[in-house]
Amino acid sequence: MKKHLLPLVALALSAPLYAAVELPAFTYSEDFSGSLPEGASLPEGWVCSGVAQPVSDQFAPYFGTEADYPAYKAFVIEGTSAAWSCSTFRYVSAADEWLISPPIRIQSDAEILQLNAVSSGAFASNKYRVLVSENGQDKDSFRPSPLLNTTLTGWETEVRSKQSYIALKGYAGKEICFAFVNRSQDAGLLGFTDIAVAPYILEAEDLTPSVLPAGTSLAIQMNVSLRTPQDIPGLKAVLEYDGKRVEKYFEQKIGINGTRINVSFEDVVVPAGGMEYSVTLTPDFEGAQPTVVTGEIGTPVTDYPAVAFIEEFTGTWCTYCPRGAAFMDYYTDHYNGQDGRIRAFGVAIHVINDPMMMTDESYMNEAYNAAGITGYPSAFFNRIKKGDPSDEYIVEEIAATRSNSRIHINRVDYTPGGDMSVSYEVENSYSKNNMNQRVAFIMIENDVRGDNSDYNQTNGLSGVSETSVSLTYGAALWPYFKFFSEHRSPISYREMSYNHVARGIWPGYRGELLTEPCQAQVPVAGRMAIDMPAQVNIPENTAVIALLLDADTGYVIGADEVHAADYNKNISGVAEVDAARPSLLFEGTMLTTDLPSAGMVEVYGVDGVLTLRKNIPAGACRTDLGDLKGLKIIRVTDGEGNISVARQLF
Repeated sequence: MKKHLLPLVALALSAPLYAAVELPAFTYSEDFSGSLPEGASLPEGWVCSGVAQPVSDQFAPYFGTEADYPAYKAFVIEGTSAAWSCSTFRYVSAADEWLISPPIRIQSDAEILQLNAVSSGAFASNKYRVLVSENGQDKDSFRPSPLLNTTLTGWETEVRSKQSYIALKGYAGKEICFAFVNRSQDAGLLGFTDIAVAPYILEAEDLTPSVLPAGTSLAIQMNVSLRTPQDIPGLKAVLEYDGKRVEKYFEQKIGINGTRINVSFEDVVVPAGGMEYSVTLTPDFEGAQPTVVTGEIGTPVTDYPAVAFIEEFTGTWCTYCPRGAAFMDYYTDHYNGQDGRIRAFGVAIHVINDPMMMTDESYMNEAYNAAGITGYPSAFFNRIKKGDPSDEYIVEEIAATRSNSRIHINRVDYTPGGDMSVSYEVENSYSKNNMNQRVAFIMIENDVRGDNSDYNQTNGLSGVSETSVSLTYGAALWPYFKFFSEHRSPISYREMSYNHVARGIWPGYRGELLTEPCQAQVPVAGRMAIDMPAQVNIPENTAVIALLLDADTGYVIGADEVHAADYNKNISGVAEVDAARPSLLFEGTMLTTDLPSAGMVEVYGVDGVLTLRKNIPAGACRTDLGDLKGLKIIRVTDGEGNISVARQLF
């Protein structure tokens, strides 16, 4: 689990900029994410015991089928590392699963125990308590009166969590053990993580923008949440930047229940070339150690066209999901190709009880939770705005904006039945010491056709008129609604095909963190291993999507797509045609090129079918592509095998 609630730790939880943290010493912490000793189920020093009942088949993959399993095991569920236990047994029984810490010496009465309880696998109430012992780890040595006795309601398809804080007054100078006891019945999995002892608990959410033009006046601003074991009068804060130092005191009563403080330093001017800054936060009590939060602001020298990326939530059983399918195809056709740029595309996430639901449900679950989906069809635009797939105004807004970052797929290497990888590059408009971005790759499949009635599509658009569609959505949408209008519900799998179907994601919804330094307009190259998912019917119908994410907000700030026809080829980006040195220039159906060596041009439909192939000589050349209509994919290859690709609407 991400350590966003550790003691004395300040992290940018949903901030628009990278924030590093210099941590003072704290007494103890454990989040169960580290490597374990050979054959161990828990970190060194931790012990456990339980009722020794075999778990139900649902949870056997975690604990096995026998009764002699460890009561707690450290593993990861949906990105959450914890010491997990189970209360759903093969035979009806209540849990009595004990997780006991190693001895911890408490430094003073002014310390806090923090813990995070997590649950998964069942919609039920998990009952748990926390006990303390001053005489070792034996169960009989623990005081019967609990420090904490509470519940956490779990959910089947996601990890739920509950944070607790306990003042440790009266234990100064003592060596004590904590017991975290699961007393639930038939409530799935319950775990504990982010267990820590410290003199105070501090979280910081840095709201300062990460990219601003030089000369901009702004406020270095962060939301600070602070808990202390005793009441204190306030918080000291010191900002240092560009050779300057500013001190402030925020007077506010703070105690064990926690207080949120808006720490702000106004009238900071961004110098040319950007700046680094630090904010030192010190609770106002004797002996308090400071927490230091550092950030960085880059100054852009250019910008890039933005791309609208749509995650559509759909199902074969969903009456009005054909509306989403129509709009997804419309966006692909309507927003791509002009001036050689990709402006909008997306992925159809087929949800539960749909035969095209991904085998690994984590992508569906995380996207569903992040978007806050309440009905179908639904759409999540650049992981910023939730709406209906028909909300074209959101796509228009995104496609019309500019971005400070972009990602480009240079090559997809694929050996049928063997390895597969994506080579890519990220370019930013500014220089920074830490990119603080994430990359993720999604594979989709187009023209998916089922072989049984599970693939029948419920169709609420049957009989809808052209007039109705045109008045509601515009005349340009009728060609995409026409198929559904002409077919009764349900549409037979023999006539139905599905596009943009999500088949795999690497390494996961949140992506892989990039922490390399970057220079303005200098690409940073990377490579990620992926594979051809077993769910794919026809590899030739697949495409790989690259997503560039802001590491703190999770927003999509760049995207690219490569179709199977271009696997195993070097792809030169035509994300934006440079008017001064055009790679491919279109005047109607006339293509102008300037190749270093003789090559050829190929024209494909959006379904991947080749419609034209012509040879092109080296040097400046004009080639008539003939009578083309609609969105076409133009691929030009020179004599060395290098490829330029553009999507063009004729």
